[in-house]
Amino acid sequence: MPEIDALLDRQRLLARVLKRGADADPDRVNVTSPADAGADRDMRALREALRDSPGLADELSALLPERPAVQADGDRSVAIAGNNSGIISTGDGAKNTLHQ
Repeated sequence: MPEIDALLDRQRLLARVLKRGADADPDRVNVTSPADAGADRDMRALREALRDSPGLADELSALLPERPAVQADGDRSVAIAGNNSGIISTGDGAKNTLHQ
């Protein structure tokens, strides 16, 4: 099942990040939350893992969702990747009012 394989891949990657080796048993990987361990110590551990494992950054990047591509062409064009809840004004001498 692809979902189980993807989960096991993430657990193996987490084991590498936590310096338990790429072949660590995923069922035995314990995760400590930043609230429990202190964010600074976690950040240092992550930096060390990224420094010590050259391919780790690419593996972590592959787990992230792909960013949407946006492109704006022409004078005063606007490109938004996502939602905008504010005013976008590109006209000369425009007077913008936001009523809430």
